[in-house]
Amino acid sequence: MAGKALSIKVCSSLELRKGLTGIQRNLPLLIQFTVVRNGSSTMTTVLTEKEYRETMTDKMVNVTETAEPTVDIWSYVELLTKDKEISNYVYENQLVEMVSRNDEGTFDHVLLPTDKSNVFVVIIVDLKKEKIKGHFRLDLNKEYGLE
Repeated sequence: MAGKALSIKVCSSLELRKGLTGIQRNLPLLIQFTVVRNGSSTMTTVLTEKEYRETMTDKMVNVTETAEPTVDIWSYVELLTKDKEISNYVYENQLVEMVSRNDEGTFDHVLLPTDKSNVFVVIIVDLKKEKIKGHFRLDLNKEYGLE
C-alpha cells in the first residue's frame, strides 16, 4: 500500500461497552472496521472461494442479454478501480463480459474483464436482498490449466 494514507480507529472493548446498560453489556460485541484510504471509505467485500461457490448452482444460466439491473454496480466498480482491481477503462465504459444467474434465481454473477486474458472480477449480486454480496477474482487460466 505504498503511497496511500491509511487510517483505522481502534477502540477498546471498554470504550465500546460504555453507554450500554443491563443485558446489552453481556452480549458479545460485533466489531467492524472501516478502512479509510485517501479520505474515502472502501466498502468492497472480497469473497473467499468457498463464499463465491456457495452462490452458484450446478446450472448457471447466461442472462447477459435479458438481465434487468436490480442493483447499480458501478459505484462498487469505481471503488475497485481505486484498489486497482479493475481498470478505469472498464469502469468508464461500463464493460461487462457476461452475466450469469444461478438456477434458483438468487444470485447474479457479473463478470468484468481485467487486463489479463481469462481473468475476471466477478461481482456477486444477491437478487433477494437486492444488494452486492461482494466480489471474487476468477482466474480461468488457473481453474482450467489454460496457461
